[in-house]
Amino acid sequence: MILSQSCKLCEEKFSGESAFCCRGCAAVFTILERQEALPHYQTHPVFQEALKAGLISNPRLLKREERGGLRERQILEVGGMWCPSCAEVIGLVLEQRKGVLKATVDYSTDLCCLEWDPQQMGIETLYTQIRKLGYCPSSLEDPARKKVGNELWTRFAVAAFCSLNIMMIAYALYAIEWNGDVEGMALTLAWSSALLTLPVVFYAGIPIWRRFWNGLSVGIWGMEGLVLMGISAALLLSFWNLFHEDARVYFDSATAIITLVLGGKILETRAKFNTKATLYNLLRTSPKKGRLPNGEFISLRDVKVGDHLVVLPGEKIGLDGVVEEGEGSVDEAWLTGEPLPRLKKRGDTVRAGGVALQGRLVWKVTAAWDQSSYRQLIDGLTVDFESKKEDTSPLDSILKMFVPAVMGLAVGVWAWEPNQIGLLKSMSVLLIACPCAIGIAVPLVEAELMNALASKGIVIRHRQALRYLGRETVTVLDKTGTVTEGRFHLKAGHAALTPEIQALAACSLHPLSRALAGPFLPVGSFREIPGVGLEGIVNGQTLKLGSAAFVGVEAGKETEVCASRDGIFQGRFVFTDQIRSLPPFKRPILLSGDVAEAVQMTAHAAQIPEWKGGVTPLEKREFVHKLRQQGEIVTMIGDGINDAPALNCAHVGIAVANATDLSSQVADLLLLRPELSLIVDAQNLACKGRKKISQNLFWAFFYNVMGIPLAAAGILTPLYAAFAMTASSLIVVWNSQIKREDVRR
Repeated sequence: MILSQSCKLCEEKFSGESAFCCRGCAAVFTILERQEALPHYQTHPVFQEALKAGLISNPRLLKREERGGLRERQILEVGGMWCPSCAEVIGLVLEQRKGVLKATVDYSTDLCCLEWDPQQMGIETLYTQIRKLGYCPSSLEDPARKKVGNELWTRFAVAAFCSLNIMMIAYALYAIEWNGDVEGMALTLAWSSALLTLPVVFYAGIPIWRRFWNGLSVGIWGMEGLVLMGISAALLLSFWNLFHEDARVYFDSATAIITLVLGGKILETRAKFNTKATLYNLLRTSPKKGRLPNGEFISLRDVKVGDHLVVLPGEKIGLDGVVEEGEGSVDEAWLTGEPLPRLKKRGDTVRAGGVALQGRLVWKVTAAWDQSSYRQLIDGLTVDFESKKEDTSPLDSILKMFVPAVMGLAVGVWAWEPNQIGLLKSMSVLLIACPCAIGIAVPLVEAELMNALASKGIVIRHRQALRYLGRETVTVLDKTGTVTEGRFHLKAGHAALTPEIQALAACSLHPLSRALAGPFLPVGSFREIPGVGLEGIVNGQTLKLGSAAFVGVEAGKETEVCASRDGIFQGRFVFTDQIRSLPPFKRPILLSGDVAEAVQMTAHAAQIPEWKGGVTPLEKREFVHKLRQQGEIVTMIGDGINDAPALNCAHVGIAVANATDLSSQVADLLLLRPELSLIVDAQNLACKGRKKISQNLFWAFFYNVMGIPLAAAGILTPLYAAFAMTASSLIVVWNSQIKREDVRR
């Protein structure tokens, strides 16, 4: 039976169409959802009591709860993983260690999320265990991290150099095979190719051997098993023939396989999703200390709920709380996505991560560091990283069956005919089944797609998203900087804009002031009232610039700034944010942290029927998560830090040009130009790419289905089996190419 998916609640593997492995899990999940206890549900009393009562199926979860004790959590990078099986091996081995509560390893990002009991072991013990398996663990803050290790490049260079020379020798051997050994050079050439094969197999191929034995030790069969069986068959048969003075050797096939695998791993490593950089930047830029009312600093981890902290202009707010003294403007763009700062006064809430622009605020802490908004943002990204681990390719499941089946057939052929002829048939089966065509069927098309999209100004950061791009049923869009340009333009009031007003506006960093700023003029008695307006004397005129109440007139309904000169009203400056041209997205939904009225106006102007305003970053993520639960394929388009959790949670996350570092690193696709029409181009190319992948896989498996029985029957000799394997790979390479006219459209 194939265990095709994981239970939505307990993570137990099972087969079937339901989201849950049993009725107990389904019932508990429903209760937790109604109590809004998701996604951090495993600490909820309902979950723990249901676990102890046996309503939840996964026995590993009960084992974790019984361990109890303290719990520490760390995300680290694991270098040297070659396939999803590597990640599975590491996770299984670590979870067998006493004291390890959870080990989630993701091959697509090279990240490992560890939870352990510090009373039973230290993090260095876990690092040592990973190193013993042949992988390289490192902290996200380690400056020595590299995308592609020099060792892998060296192995590939050795393999490529030797393989090219072996292929040149093979051409001569093939000619001798068909035309006769007139010069008597066949054995000399064959032994020369044998010597060149040794460094490829026993140096360049060491990572493949290591991954195979690691997987075998925990009962996992990966594609490396079939690759090594094909290589071993070619080597054994070749050396057998050489020792019997037969020049029919297949070293070119063995070395070509290793070279192709190494080259593919280099390309794959370079293209891996940079979630690790995202988490590193979040951890690095998160506030570490807070200012006490007496002026001293304290670590935020030592601050308790109910303590008081102070923030001055230019400082970052460390923890969530309620203002008890003072007032000032705070930039909460990371939370709302809106460029306008918000005025904070007594009784208002402040969020961790906000930056004080003006004024002095004293606030009472309402949430410790582990429960703060900023920490929830980090945890939200981690949860999505863990959930995407289960989103593996269907090809992985096929190979888990294909590899043992072929190896069993090869052994069966030899057991049926235990002589030299049976051995030849068995090795022919392994050679023709060597999954070169299968292994390159998907990566080659994805590489072509990445190059084609890059030429159009679209960078792919997470190749997994290509499976969903173009299949969307819902498109969620951020407002400011995505549907709009994110820059305020003066819509009305040009006649009232004098050089004196422009000079006063230039004294402030407020986004609306910057939209009015003009040439420099001396400003006297300047005063800026946070969230209210500006006042100063320019050319002998006392000017006021700010809200309608500040100037003393009735407020309008649009985004505006009013001006007065010597107490006389001068006019209103009305601002607008330019709407971008939107392509025809499937079921577009506008989602923004801005106030509902502004979101509604933008949705109406952009002709988007569904919208929602006033949502926090985690509420955005939860909105996307619920759409996924409903069976929708979701594309999220955004540009700000507040969009990062939703971008990471969606099937396809797209960051527009000029996006913040965080959102661009979390996103699956990055637009280098502010043209949303590029997304439609990417969707069309992705659909063509999936069609080519299907064609490649069909050909690769068709070739195996036709060739393996012929090899088992003795109709295909090892020489022709090796030739057929190469021909199959060449066909896949040719079919993977994307036409130029497809890119130009």
